[in-house]
Amino acid sequence: MIVPGPPLRTTELNQCPPPDLLERFIGLILTDEEAQQVRMHVQLCQTCLTTLDRMSGSGFISPQVVPTLSHGHQSTVDRLVKELCDDWSKDGGVAEGGRVSRHEGQPIQFAASSFPNFIGSLQHYEIRREIASGGTATVFEALDTRTKERVAIKFIRRADDATLRRVEREVRAVSAVVHDRVISIRSVERSPDGRMFLVMPLADGRPLSDLIYSQEIGSYDRIVHCVLQVASGLAEVHRCGLVHRDIKPSNIVVDEQGGARLTDFGLASFVDEESSLTESGMVVGTPAYMSPEQAAGKRSLDARSDIYSLGATLYECLTETKPFRGQSHDVLRQIRESEPTRPSLINEGIPRPLEAICLKAMSKAPATRYADIALLIEDLERWQQGKRVSARLPGIWQRSMKWLRKDPKFSMALAAAVCALLIGVTVSGFYWSRSRLQSKLAESRFDASLQTINTLADLATQSLNGDPGLSSIRKQIQTMADKAFEPLVGQRPSDSDGLIRYLKAMDNLGTLKHTVAGPAEALAFRQKMLDENRVAMASMFSDDELRRQWAWMNHRLAVSHVEMRNYPDAAKALDEAATMLSETDLKDRLLMASIAHSRGTIHQWTNSDSVSAGKEFRKAVDLVEPYCNAFPEDKLAAATRNNSLGWLADCELKVGNAELAEKYLREVWSHYASLADSPNGTYLDRLNKNRTSLTLLNLYVTRSEGEEALRWSQETESEINLLQASNPTLMEPAALKIGFGCDTVGAELLQGKLDDAMSRANQLLVDGAALNKQFPKTTRVWQAYGHARQNWFISCAHVADYTSLIPFLDNWISEIDQEIANGLNVGFNQQFKMGLNLNLALMLDWSGNRDRASVVWKQFLETAPPGMKPGFQLLSQLEPYRLAVAEGKPVELVLDQSLDLSLQTILGFYAVGPCYPSVQHTIAECHALVLDALKRSPVQDEASVRKIQEHRELCLQSLRKAYAAGFYDFGNRRGEMRNDPLFSEEVFTALFMP
Repeated sequence: MIVPGPPLRTTELNQCPPPDLLERFIGLILTDEEAQQVRMHVQLCQTCLTTLDRMSGSGFISPQVVPTLSHGHQSTVDRLVKELCDDWSKDGGVAEGGRVSRHEGQPIQFAASSFPNFIGSLQHYEIRREIASGGTATVFEALDTRTKERVAIKFIRRADDATLRRVEREVRAVSAVVHDRVISIRSVERSPDGRMFLVMPLADGRPLSDLIYSQEIGSYDRIVHCVLQVASGLAEVHRCGLVHRDIKPSNIVVDEQGGARLTDFGLASFVDEESSLTESGMVVGTPAYMSPEQAAGKRSLDARSDIYSLGATLYECLTETKPFRGQSHDVLRQIRESEPTRPSLINEGIPRPLEAICLKAMSKAPATRYADIALLIEDLERWQQGKRVSARLPGIWQRSMKWLRKDPKFSMALAAAVCALLIGVTVSGFYWSRSRLQSKLAESRFDASLQTINTLADLATQSLNGDPGLSSIRKQIQTMADKAFEPLVGQRPSDSDGLIRYLKAMDNLGTLKHTVAGPAEALAFRQKMLDENRVAMASMFSDDELRRQWAWMNHRLAVSHVEMRNYPDAAKALDEAATMLSETDLKDRLLMASIAHSRGTIHQWTNSDSVSAGKEFRKAVDLVEPYCNAFPEDKLAAATRNNSLGWLADCELKVGNAELAEKYLREVWSHYASLADSPNGTYLDRLNKNRTSLTLLNLYVTRSEGEEALRWSQETESEINLLQASNPTLMEPAALKIGFGCDTVGAELLQGKLDDAMSRANQLLVDGAALNKQFPKTTRVWQAYGHARQNWFISCAHVADYTSLIPFLDNWISEIDQEIANGLNVGFNQQFKMGLNLNLALMLDWSGNRDRASVVWKQFLETAPPGMKPGFQLLSQLEPYRLAVAEGKPVELVLDQSLDLSLQTILGFYAVGPCYPSVQHTIAECHALVLDALKRSPVQDEASVRKIQEHRELCLQSLRKAYAAGFYDFGNRRGEMRNDPLFSEEVFTALFMP
């Protein structure tokens, strides 16, 4: 079974960009194309995200460059994922020409030190090493020669007025706080060249951020212990009337004993202070940890802002990721508009009470956070003691309301739909008994319900664009749509225009059900709508729009049948739709193309007939091309054309036309990538892009291009995972993820990463079984689960786990027999069963179970297709021939065809699919058998000698490929090779001792 795969060679960055390129990216001095490439890379690369976070970890974002979001007509659902904001830069010094330039100042000069390995001397301080460097300061470790104490010297790099005021602020702030969990300042001094520096006690330990990035943060108890210590120091800060305003992991130092201390009061302010440093609209602090009010640039902040930042720090400790990611302007927007992903969705092991504490501290509204740091400390201590905490996780209603408040436009649309439904139901119910108003009210009620259904269907589609918290919203939307449908039961317009509107709304409701609940529920609903409206439709069939709408409903019914593997019923629905259409009507051609596409899928799934399927997909492309040219803005037409071209590529790949397949796939991938990566890209664009990526990966695996396949898999896997994680309750992204993982297993096998392949295959088998249980009898899941099982048994074959593999194949063959008996995918299943039986016979040979192997071979050859029988006969003769040679018995090949034809047939059979290491070994066995038979031939002319040499080289070539992939490192294969009579000592030596 071959399932879609790889990507295109694009101009995107394949390696992490160097630090100087990231620096220029932050500084807005890259070209648009370079900036786009860096942006696309860092969005998927954890390492580069971390680097960017550190580069932009502190400083001011000036009012001029705080992004202004132009909402236009897009909903927040789209903006949260797709909107690209204006670029930003940090306030790095002097503004020139309307831009911000960076000015680092002159190098710090030290006198020579009298201590070995020290970097210099400054007054009575011996400078040992540089500890850290930031936007405005550099910190050194030094020795105070007067007191013999180790100290930290914070050297101010820029001495402009604003910086001096910041230093003054820090000195005032820290001098007011005396607490063992707060690092104080000993003195403020100046160097001989006039530079200011602060002298502080040296805090032994590492920044908390380092412990998080290196995954050394430790247990939840240790995390809470650390946060509690910081909170106790912060309580003293607040008692002194200060707000720190820059709580973050890099400003918390943790010693070897787990003690945590708070530092860096450069942004601190007194609660009653109106600072000229904080201009109106200026955002100060580190974006990832700012409270919403701080991100909004409010001048007046209180202790609850620090509580939010400490909550964000706790969030990062628990999940090892920031609550909001991206460039600073994106983070600021997310802080104001979005809820952080629940920590338990990132790490299931996080205790729920601790998650509740974290989320309460990070509440968007200050009024719903902990009112005082002491209350946060109390809850953390109660968690330590195993007591009930005061914080509670938000319920479904609170999460839904938070989400709706993020998007006023969406909320208004949803409210309008609800109001339309309620008004229609309430008013019409109240006046129902009044006969004079009954007709008008019924019509109003009818229109309100239709509008509600159409609006909700559109909202359901919008909610697919990436927020994992929207799955419950989608379910609520479906419930509301069903409620809106209730007044329509038994009501049907008598005019064609009204019937068209009604049928379109029912079509939308079917699509909503397919998206949210799966194809089974959609199928039942679509069939019911067609049955109930068939008579009314027949009386108005002359209306072209009504006729076309009826054909679309039959086509979508067929699609649901295909998804549920009801292929005969699907074909009937397609035939009914086709009878209503005409090639001479340009508008009909779009639907005719869709019908041809669906017929192609039926050929694929019923008989695995890639030739017939390819003809239908080609027909679909040819039909829709004129429509696309006439209506270039029609997205449905473009999607129909590209989907058919992608399936056509898959058919070409399966019949051996790999180059043509690649040409089609690159065209389709480029189209969907441009849509998916644009600001207006939708869920369906991303889904189609990644479907094509999967087919491209399969192309590389099929051509045995293991290195290229693995490269593409690594570049694309995170995007596939993100698509599935954003929509965890939907069928198609989950099936897509499993299919992609399966082809990644193939790439790992080709590259000899057998342990990785086995581990991944085990997980895919579990995921596939779970998805099959969730969406039983559906085509996409059946395909994905079958692919997962196929890759599992291939992986087991490579690591010689025959004990697990043979019972697994027996059970699977029994399942397929049952499906064939039930009339499911008969042609496809018969072909696939043939492949499973072939593999079972080979595995029995390899495991040494010769008696059962001979029985399976006999049964297999009795049902083998005539065209393939010569090759399969050759494979079946391997073990008997090997045994006869080993025992010194007369060697006899029992073949219906010539040896050459038998070899060519089996090589042709294996050429259609991926040449995994196990396949290469089997091919080598066939060449070795032919080679030995030629050597034993009484006729040894010049042609025979050339043939012997040719088969020897081909045998070695296949063996070396299997050897390079680690095939002989499992079981006793190397020892078996030495004793295998098919392979001479010369061949063994050439393979294992080159």
